[in-house]
Parts: sequence; structure tokens; C-alpha cells
Amino acid sequence: MKVICTKCGGMHVACKAMINPNDKSFRNYTDEAFIYGWCEDCGYGVVLSDVDEVKADIDRRYADYCAEHGSEPLYAQCEIVWKDESFTEPQPVTIKLSVDADDATDKKIFFYCNGIADLKSLADFEGEDFVLTDCISLTTELK
Repeated sequence: MKVICTKCGGMHVACKAMINPNDKSFRNYTDEAFIYGWCEDCGYGVVLSDVDEVKADIDRRYADYCAEHGSEPLYAQCEIVWKDESFTEPQPVTIKLSVDADDATDKKIFFYCNGIADLKSLADFEGEDFVLTDCISLTTELK
């Protein structure tokens, strides 16, 4: 598990947990506890992302898609967080899984990458000015 701050890429992060206030013992955490947290490195409340989990989910979706359709997907519907603002884009973005531009669909494409490996690299902090935090679906149809 490699949970990062989407603002600075740091791994010194904390998230909410349920603690018994009487004996200070850990009780539980909610599913959403790992979405937002505090980054000790940059000192902000931020969106958190588990890089390994996002990449494993992309691999699973890709294998399932190829097995079901007998072909590779052309697009990915994804959630992203802007690094400078540390906020989630309100709508899923479309990422084309090839670098081939097409004037007819260009306005609907948020980003171009060269295949699944490049898509997975967008979950890492390095590189772009956003971090891919979730792959919602893979498809051959542009939505």
C-alpha cells in the first residue's frame, strides 16, 4: 500500500479513524476515511490516493475488458485530482489510450496516453499536473 498526498506526493499522511475516547483504543474506520486526510509534508487537508490500489484496479478492469470483448479498450473514464488545487474534478474525464488525435473527438478527450502502462503511470505523483485517483471504466465508445 502506497497512499500519497495528491498535492505534494508525500507519504506522511493521516486519515480519520474511530477511536474510543475513554481508553484511546482504535475501533474502526469508514471506507471514506482513506479519501481525505492530512499531509504532514505540505501541511494541508488533501485528497489521498492509494497508488498501488489504483494500478491494480486498472489491471483488473483491463483484463476483464479484454476477456469479455476480445479486444483492447480505446478510452478510460477516470477521476483525477489537480495537484495545485488538490480538488477532485467534478466529472469523470476521458483519457484516450493512444496518442492518435482525431479532430472529430478532440474536444471530448481530456488527455492522451500510450496504452494501459501509461494510464497506470498517471496514478503516480510524478509527471503531469494531476493525479489519477480512480479508473471508473474502460470502453471503446467515446462518451
